[in-house]
Amino acid sequence: LDLCKPLRWCWSRRVRTLWILSMALAIDFGMFDMLVPLLPSYEAEMSLGEVQLGVFMGSYSFAAVLITVPTGMASEHTGHMSLWMAGSAAALALASLGFAFAKTFPLLLVARAVQGVCSGVSWTVAVSYLGSMFGQDFAFALGFQEAAALVGSLLGPAFSGWLYEVDHTVLVPCIAFAAICGVVAVFQLFLPPPQLPNEEAGPLFKPAPVAHLQTDDLKKTLKETVKPAVASTLIQLLRDPRVWFAYLTNVCLMIQMGFSYSVIPIYMDDTLHAR
Repeated sequence: LDLCKPLRWCWSRRVRTLWILSMALAIDFGMFDMLVPLLPSYEAEMSLGEVQLGVFMGSYSFAAVLITVPTGMASEHTGHMSLWMAGSAAALALASLGFAFAKTFPLLLVARAVQGVCSGVSWTVAVSYLGSMFGQDFAFALGFQEAAALVGSLLGPAFSGWLYEVDHTVLVPCIAFAAICGVVAVFQLFLPPPQLPNEEAGPLFKPAPVAHLQTDDLKKTLKETVKPAVASTLIQLLRDPRVWFAYLTNVCLMIQMGFSYSVIPIYMDDTLHAR
């Protein structure tokens, strides 16, 4: 019995990479939700209307949509994914400082747009990183990464609201998040290349046996499964109605999320006098 095997697994290159990438996406989601308890403060200090607050929150998604596809293409061609992730986290720190010191609505809008760009970059590069490094364990790695992002979404607004109570200004929570993003940016620089040495190239978990398939049948099945995925192009994907169904479903979910993020904090402040 090899008692050191679990420790070696926990300290393997892929697991370390997964923790570092998950850290970046957790702070990304935390930053996204960090502004929710601060919206009433921005509304009062800058005399912003509900439409302006809606545009402010929506500028994040608008910028992320514009940058996501170009980032995926550029990161694949240029490589250096660790620099992409570190640069995204560093820019996120600058965006947080922008939230802290912006005194006009246009500057606030620019900071929010920069945050959206950072999110588009980090999510695109991180998923690409996982696909290159985890292979058969991609589903496990992606699920772990999504869970980390949701933890950030859970803790971000609570931590921001707690820091806001220190002096009832946006300075303290925004500067604190900027410092955290700076630390995360340093960690991203230690991401290893997505190519793995041979001793780590196998799956993290032993796959289920497929004894009922003969070798030739298994090769044929894999060939038929992989070939359409490899041959798929962007145009072919856009012609697939299932892609559009999934896309529109996500759009509806994001509309509901954006609506609640913009309206609920203002409603609670105006009606319940709670921040």
